[in-house]
Amino acid sequence: MPRFHRARGGRFPAGREGAAPMPKMKTNKSVAKRFKVTKKGRLRRYKAGVGHLNSHKTRRRKAHLRHPVIHEGAQVRTLKRLMAQA
Repeated sequence: MPRFHRARGGRFPAGREGAAPMPKMKTNKSVAKRFKVTKKGRLRRYKAGVGHLNSHKTRRRKAHLRHPVIHEGAQVRTLKRLMAQA
């Protein structure tokens, strides 16, 4: 176990000698890349299935896939916790 010198800044913040620092929440990068937070705090994501192999899909189906999905309710709390920094 390495030793920490208090004269050089030490390991613990002032006033908390001997106590371990609180762990930080890590952002789940896969969730952060897929979702964006709107101004109202809801989550927006885009639909899958429009990247390739589109020639056999109908025009209507591709048009519906272009529009984002807005998440509200129970899922939002869990997803925001995974995003941590958002």
